[in-house]
Amino acid sequence: MAGGETSTERSHLIVFVFTLTNKGPSGSGASADLVLTDVQGGTLLDTMCVLPNGFAINPDTPACEFGPLGAKQSVQATYVVQPSDTSTSVSLRACTNNEGSVPDPVASNNCKTLAVAIV
Repeated sequence: MAGGETSTERSHLIVFVFTLTNKGPSGSGASADLVLTDVQGGTLLDTMCVLPNGFAINPDTPACEFGPLGAKQSVQATYVVQPSDTSTSVSLRACTNNEGSVPDPVASNNCKTLAVAIV
């Protein structure tokens, strides 16, 4: 979570930040993508994709397509969500993939879900 919150009031916008890091030992070769796969308990208002140099680009909805990612480089996808009137929590799930033919040696860490309670 952008502010580190674990709960918030319904009237507040929530900023989710997902970080994709290429742990190496070599570059991705093809585009490293981060795809928003699920939004529960709210409405997605905005998405921003942040390149390794800090420059923000628009998503190729629903994916942030970052291009090749060098070893040890990180990128981020930022999602702004408005909680729904009846939700008790808001959660987002994002998954990464590489458009190239090289398989990920640790595919079990390619998806992550973040959640915030609504009080």
